[in-house]
Amino acid sequence: MMKLESYWIEAQTLCHTVNEHLKETQSQYQALEKKYNKAKKLIKDFQQKELDFIKRQEAERKKIEDLEKAHLAEVQGLQARIRDLEAEVFRLMKQNGSQVNNNNNIFERQTSFGEVSRGDPVENLDTKQVSCLDGLSQDFNEAVPETERLDSKALKTRAQLSVKNKRQRPSRARLYDSISSTDGEDSLERKVRRTLPSLSGFLWSARLPL
Repeated sequence: MMKLESYWIEAQTLCHTVNEHLKETQSQYQALEKKYNKAKKLIKDFQQKELDFIKRQEAERKKIEDLEKAHLAEVQGLQARIRDLEAEVFRLMKQNGSQVNNNNNIFERQTSFGEVSRGDPVENLDTKQVSCLDGLSQDFNEAVPETERLDSKALKTRAQLSVKNKRQRPSRARLYDSISSTDGEDSLERKVRRTLPSLSGFLWSARLPL
């Protein structure tokens, strides 16, 4: 009987020890389960963040590809525009060069023609000046009565000689300007008109009696 009681006590002690171990094991299991759930949640959040990051990365990559395509198309368009502009500039330069050459050829022909007959325009201008002077003298003769005066022929000859002495050989630039200008004769008439007052005074003094 004593042995049974001792066995019973040992069995109770063992059960108590096993219960304590079971409680500890359960508490550890619960702690591990909490940690597991927490880790599982963290893993799920990380996976979701990773998916979001992949989506954003894909969207950014697609956006960059679209920008690169647009940039490439713009660059190609600009390069084509530059080629067109270069061709246009080359064409204009070639056209202007040919026009300049034609103008130079015309200028050389005109200057060569002017060198051959360079005395004719100036002599014509001198003839116009002399005719203007003759007309002016005739007007003064009609307006002023005849008085004893100096020999006007000598004065007229001297004036013509002074005009011819002042004549210079025309340069190529002046001859080209005289040929290409449309108002050369008008400017000459203005010059003659400016010289008329001084010449009229000279002729008037020549008509005064001695």
